[in-house]
Amino acid sequence: MTRNYSPTWYAPTGRLPVIVDGTETIVNPGDSMTAPPHVVHEFWSETADTEFDHEIRPPLRHWAMFELWHNLETAGTHPLAHAA
Repeated sequence: MTRNYSPTWYAPTGRLPVIVDGTETIVNPGDSMTAPPHVVHEFWSETADTEFDHEIRPPLRHWAMFELWHNLETAGTHPLAHAA
């Protein structure tokens, strides 16, 4: 869930599914999607060629959070890695 910030996703290549408040939208090349504050959201990449920019305003400490998630996934210890 977002607190007092709004994340925006841009996809120059590939397909980026984004769910905002229960509604799924595909962000295609050239598209963008913004989640308003206080709304649950998630996103993922379906194909290896997907590139995306994820902008968060104000930025807060999100870079550290994404680095932590990446390190946990790389080590195979992310708590949601085997949820599916």
